[in-house]
Amino acid sequence: FLPPEPHTTYPGASAYVPVEVEDAVFDAIQYATSQGIVVVEAGANGSVDLDDFENLLGQRILNRSSPDFRDPGAIMVGAGSSAAPHTRLGFSNFGSRIDCFAWGENIDTSGDGWTGTATNTYTSFFGGTSGASPIVTGAALLLQSWGEKKGAGRYSPAAVRDLLSDAGLNTASADPAADRIGVMPDLR
Repeated sequence: FLPPEPHTTYPGASAYVPVEVEDAVFDAIQYATSQGIVVVEAGANGSVDLDDFENLLGQRILNRSSPDFRDPGAIMVGAGSSAAPHTRLGFSNFGSRIDCFAWGENIDTSGDGWTGTATNTYTSFFGGTSGASPIVTGAALLLQSWGEKKGAGRYSPAAVRDLLSDAGLNTASADPAADRIGVMPDLR
């Protein structure tokens, strides 16, 4: 598992986009997943429809319906509300490249919420796709541990992504057609 929180800027993009738009990062993620490493990637906090994002060559590399689509194998995560029914939070990127979502607000975590590195403080206000992606990382780790416990071994990165993004197994957002952030993993 790789750190899930970063996002990036891109020439011509009006807001933050996922790090895989950078060729070197895409290659690194693709190599990791080809080696059996599950990669969870933040979908980014830019309110961007990733299906419309174009790289410098005019290619829609994040649109699963585009002939230019590039898939490094990472699980890309959007951010939804903590209250049910879960809706896409306005800052979360969205589109067909987003595999699943988790809470992007009201997350309790160690640390003090961006104001320093003290080890004895906590916050209840962590969020964004930077908060949602570690939640999905935890779900992926649990799936791997269950596979090990059952003697089946670890799931491949593709199998983990398929399980966590399966609409029949997981929780839909309040309005899937409008939210376009996939499903929220349900480990039951």
